[in-house]
Amino acid sequence: MVGAVGTGCVIRNGFLVIGASQAAELALGSPTTAGKHGIKLDVTINPNHITYQSDDGAADPSNLPVMHNDVVTWKAKTHGPKHHLALIFAPLTPFVDVDTGFPVFAFFGSEVNESHGGGIGSNASIGPHVLETGYEYLVAVWDDESKKTYSNDPKIIVGTGYNAAEAELESAKEKIKRAEELGDSSLKEKLIPIQKNLQDIINGLNK
Repeated sequence: MVGAVGTGCVIRNGFLVIGASQAAELALGSPTTAGKHGIKLDVTINPNHITYQSDDGAADPSNLPVMHNDVVTWKAKTHGPKHHLALIFAPLTPFVDVDTGFPVFAFFGSEVNESHGGGIGSNASIGPHVLETGYEYLVAVWDDESKKTYSNDPKIIVGTGYNAAEAELESAKEKIKRAEELGDSSLKEKLIPIQKNLQDIINGLNK
């Protein structure tokens, strides 16, 4: 079901990556085979965060590797049976409707929608020709039992990830430059290994 976020949902910026993800997730392995991927968003384990679980055994489904034409579905696990889940892609989206081919910018539903078709998002897939780059999105789970909204910044990784790795490398360089300007040596020390990791990954992708 595609819809809008309801009143009372507070959501943060997220990031969906068509390409590679953050330094910790940019491994030089092969991307996953095209197919279907299910993600469970569990808000019962940690009182302040969403815990991600994958149907296909991904090590960290909050940074899920996928391919063009893949279908990604989401379900929420909350303290009670009733909840709402929203995922919004703006201003760009990598998803297209599986029937019409038109872009899909938002997914919104409840436990009722999750019980049909395998999860929220089953009516769309990663577009066959979308650019391998990063796509920002918003995600939130509303728990009817606890009357609380949970939000987070997950990512999806499509393809080799060269473009996204380049973008994150430039971002890391800018952050190091600002840290130098501010005289923040502690922040600079934390950022330098990230920059090196990203550069190593880009070098590996160029081979």
